[in-house]
Amino acid sequence: MFDLGDGIVAMAALGVVAGHMWPLFFRFKGGKGVATALGVMMGMSLWTTAWVVGIWLVIAVKFKKSSLAALVAAAVAPFVSFIVQGHHPKLSWSLFAIALLVLYRHKDNVKRLREGNELGIGGTAMPLKDGQVQTAQDDGEVVDKVIEDELASIQEEINKAEELVQEVEQNVKEGVEAAVEKAKDAVETTKENVEHAVENTVNKAKETAQHIKETAKEVAEEAKQNVKDSVETAKAEIDQAIQQQDEQAKEETKVVIETKKNSRKKKAEK
Repeated sequence: MFDLGDGIVAMAALGVVAGHMWPLFFRFKGGKGVATALGVMMGMSLWTTAWVVGIWLVIAVKFKKSSLAALVAAAVAPFVSFIVQGHHPKLSWSLFAIALLVLYRHKDNVKRLREGNELGIGGTAMPLKDGQVQTAQDDGEVVDKVIEDELASIQEEINKAEELVQEVEQNVKEGVEAAVEKAKDAVETTKENVEHAVENTVNKAKETAQHIKETAKEVAEEAKQNVKDSVETAKAEIDQAIQQQDEQAKEETKVVIETKKNSRKKKAEK
């Protein structure tokens, strides 16, 4: 229509699909390119598009797997193009490269198809289990399965909680027993310390009393000796004083006698 060569159209088609899968403005995170590849085929050949869509419908209706139908349609699209528009080989080779890109982007779907857990058309997705998608055809079955899994998970959590409670109880029991043992040891140690302290105090008191008794005895002996010395001294002083009094009395008596004798002598002389 625009008088472009097949090479330019093929490169533009390949660029469109690659740009959709790895968009520059979305940090190279895009789609899987099925719808874009379909648009590219419509621009190249309506007959090729019709045949590929027909193949997609047959596979989708028979196997109820949209991803499987897309993979088969993408794989046969280049060969259909070679047959329908064989006079435009560059366009067919472009579809071949696009098919490889589509198959590469569906590698996760291929893995799920091989494992048998790929989501089917009309199926209901269940929660992931072990990193894999689960499928079911009946919503009631899905709900029952989800409830069953949730109940099992809750029961598992309850079991874990019970184990944790038992472990805590055991730890508390062991901690209490250890605390009781430590308290007993502390009481015994305190009792022994008190007994030792009382014994030491009694011994010190006995020693102090004995020392006081000995000191008092020494003081009493010293006081007794001092009193004895004082008595001896006082007795000596009293004896000396009596002796002095006697001598003084004798002297006085002698003087009186002499005086009387002189007086008599004078009277006699007169």
